[in-house]
Amino acid sequence: SNCVIRALSIGSNLVVVSLIQGDLEKLVEAMECTPRGERFETLTRIVVNGEESSPLRWAIQDGKVSLAKYIIEDLLTIRADRHAYYYGREKLFE
Repeated sequence: SNCVIRALSIGSNLVVVSLIQGDLEKLVEAMECTPRGERFETLTRIVVNGEESSPLRWAIQDGKVSLAKYIIEDLLTIRADRHAYYYGREKLFE
């Protein structure tokens, strides 16, 4: 399976592990550790063996609807800190 190949070639990126296992709780835990300013990048781009991939696309292709839903909702949540406001609508469609 494509997931098995991905799993064997990936390190310990928590987002990737949650995608491989289809584990929403692990994805939520991974994102809780991610700073606000890095969430969009984490949820829209991962590099596997030098190839760029989208976690959202990966979740949809593998039929992991709950993960895809979480990713979309997280990207569309408005967040702020002392330096900026963060809203990922533009990142969703890049």
